[in-house]
Amino acid sequence: MTGHASVDSSTQGRAPGAEVGPAELNMTLSDALERAQADLREGRFDAAESIFVQILDQMPDEPNALHFFGLLRHQQGRTAEAIPYLRRTTQLVPEAPGPWMNLGNVLIETEQFIEALIPLQRAQRLDPESPTNYNNLGIAYLHADQLEASEAAFREGLRLDPKRHELHHNFARMLKAGGRLPEAVASLNRSIELQPDIAASHQLLSICHFELGDTALSLAALQKWQTLDPENPKIDHLRAGILGKETPLRASDDYVRDEFDKFAESFDHKLDLLEYRAPALVTQALTAIVSALPDAPAILDAGCGTGLCAPLIKPFCGRLVGVDLSQGMLQQAEKRRLYDCLERAELTEYLEKSPATFDAVISADTLCYFGDLAGFLIAAHRSLRGFGVVIFTLESLVDRSADFHLQIHGRYSHSREYVLRVVRENGFSVAGLTCKTLRKETDKDVAGFLVTAVRIPGAESSN
Repeated sequence: MTGHASVDSSTQGRAPGAEVGPAELNMTLSDALERAQADLREGRFDAAESIFVQILDQMPDEPNALHFFGLLRHQQGRTAEAIPYLRRTTQLVPEAPGPWMNLGNVLIETEQFIEALIPLQRAQRLDPESPTNYNNLGIAYLHADQLEASEAAFREGLRLDPKRHELHHNFARMLKAGGRLPEAVASLNRSIELQPDIAASHQLLSICHFELGDTALSLAALQKWQTLDPENPKIDHLRAGILGKETPLRASDDYVRDEFDKFAESFDHKLDLLEYRAPALVTQALTAIVSALPDAPAILDAGCGTGLCAPLIKPFCGRLVGVDLSQGMLQQAEKRRLYDCLERAELTEYLEKSPATFDAVISADTLCYFGDLAGFLIAAHRSLRGFGVVIFTLESLVDRSADFHLQIHGRYSHSREYVLRVVRENGFSVAGLTCKTLRKETDKDVAGFLVTAVRIPGAESSN
């Protein structure tokens, strides 16, 4: 959260000194709330919950208890339960800015950015001198692709508190999104001057310097990031992308797990904002070739993530299996109740251990974390039976002098010539390779390939 705010105590018709809760609590409402809030601040969630529950059992519309119980639920990771408590608080005390701000904050943290704007705008009207709320408004506007409004909010926050480092950092994010990289660098340097030990600022600074073409400054910022966050598996991966040499053949397991476990709960919503098309594209390709497969085919969703492909391809399946490295993603996929089996494993290793098991392997935006595709294709050939098919998406690389390239955002892009060659060299014929838009990033189309490769029975890899 970017800041908590309390509301004035309300006894809902009781005398201010009245006791609340069962006899063992034995304290006034104000004392009970003070103790519960202290427990919440110190991370004693069970103790705080016990007190809040006792208060709300007797006074279900006590606004302070509702407000802070909502914050407790959010900090417990039960955000879906938190939001109704915060909404109810805003109904009971509509002139208090704190509950409106915290409702907006929770909606931001669950990436419901459009929904967050209304409570944050209300909080701003109630407390127009809060730099914290302008920071939150700027973030919400940024993710809602309203850059002018975002800039205005950040500038007003900085006018009120020019020494708040998070305002400078988030202002830099907005500037980068608008393509204003030199200004973003200046804002990040100011943020780091005010608070040198925020790893995210050095990470963003490294990316901005790289995009400006200054490799030395990019690496210097990356090194500072690593000093602050030495166990982060993303750093070495991005260093290879910055240097453009000694590129790893694929992203490490630790990097992939860390990257996707962090975003598992908000992943689907985030992709909705990006107009994500990869699941629909692989389904379209599968539809075009499914008549050549056996009836009720066994299909592997390779890198299944949260299961976005499952509702689309389940109608084609006799058996649907999902495999992914991220336990957080698999937990979300399990909620769909569409997979016959879900496995946590590295994709290529899983395929190697599943000979002649599947009729089709589909992979939506997973192989962008692979540079060299040969290992995957060899393993996929082994896992398929008969004239099986592999359907996958990749991000396209314009530079024809390279087979693949590790981008600064951590994903690989591949050249068309390389994809055609590596597919044919590893036991497949190319039934389709078409250029498609996979999604949007910073309001720009991300170009990619949709590939359909048909297994040639008995064919051996030429590698």
